Amino acid sequence: MAQESVALVTGAGGFIGHHLVKYLVARGYRVVGADLKLPEFEVSDAHEFMVCDLRSAEDCMLACAGIDEVYQLAADMGGIGYITSSHADISINNILINAHMLSAARQQRVKRFLFSSSACGSAEGRGCFPGRSGRGVRLGKAVHREAVPVHHRGPRHGDARRPLP
Repeated sequence: MAQESVALVTGAGGFIGHHLVKYLVARGYRVVGADLKLPEFEVSDAHEFMVCDLRSAEDCMLACAGIDEVYQLAADMGGIGYITSSHADISINNILINAHMLSAARQQRVKRFLFSSSACGSAEGRGCFPGRSGRGVRLGKAVHREAVPVHHRGPRHGDARRPLP
């Protein structure tokens, strides 16, 4: 790497995010972790760790400031009891997290944005929660999967919609 890239890992307090932080640090990135909680497994290797609420547009803007690459892993998951009983809350929370992160990354001119879905984002009856139990997670992830390419392209010629200021 010619110069040190700065990567933001959202969901860095979770199992996968925590390991992604370690991976990126080992490859020479300066890493900022962001999550509602610190990692429970061991101290984070992130150079900076923001305990923040990514459902907040303001927190997303702060998290994306000075960032070159975003690894968007943050999601409202909870345990199986929560997932099976809180479809609306999970959907709303994940849509807020994903929409605010995507918008903040664009406004802060982040160069790369990786959106990671989950097994819960798969088709009905597949993935980590067969049947309807993962419905709230799937909806939030599906909305974001569709929004990323459209948001990245911006408005097309003649489109009445304009990019955010």
